Amino acid sequence: MIQFEDDGKGMDPHFIKQKALEDGLITPAQEKTMSQEDALQLIYAPNFSTAETVTEISGRGHGMFIVKNKVNALGGSIEISSQKDIGSKIIIRLPLTLSIVSAFIIRVGPYLLAIPIAKVIANTRIVPQEIFLQNHKKTITFRKSPISLCQLHTVLNVTSPPLHEGGYLSLVIVEIGNHHIGLIVDGFVGQQEIVIRPLKPPLNHIKVFSGITLLGDGKITFLLNLEELL
Repeated sequence: MIQFEDDGKGMDPHFIKQKALEDGLITPAQEKTMSQEDALQLIYAPNFSTAETVTEISGRGHGMFIVKNKVNALGGSIEISSQKDIGSKIIIRLPLTLSIVSAFIIRVGPYLLAIPIAKVIANTRIVPQEIFLQNHKKTITFRKSPISLCQLHTVLNVTSPPLHEGGYLSLVIVEIGNHHIGLIVDGFVGQQEIVIRPLKPPLNHIKVFSGITLLGDGKITFLLNLEELL
């Protein structure tokens, strides 16, 4: 999902309908009965623009028409909302079909899991004595700041203990929104380029996963939906 939002003057559905009426895109009857939401859809019409003058970047009525066609061709959708004198918001949704991402592969029990490498801050090892409670959550100090811990064994209902024979825990520090969280795992496999495919029913109902991939050796790996861990 890609979201664009501004705090500009917004779009006036009444003005859009008037301009569309002048250009012959709609009839007087349609102009009177058309809802504000439907009026905003007129901006996708080819050669339609509300700009008073034509410049190198606006006024020709091609921009939004091209965007909508490209998004539709990819199997996605686009929606727009706007309030006069407040601003506009456009949301583009694209299918997670053959997305190629650089991922960090981890192991939790018998499972291999992938984390987008862009979300990984660091991977490290800690001893249990470094863990303390803060606001009833298990916490450690990382780079002089407290971060909460998430034990993936509990999330995935895996019974194998994460503690290694050496008495340490493997930890992946990830960024989720404006937060840093430490994921307790069994081990690190390494970084790989993977092709992510969408989950099919009934697996698509498991919110903690956002996709699936096959590694080079044929092992099935799920892509973690980090936002669900907050």
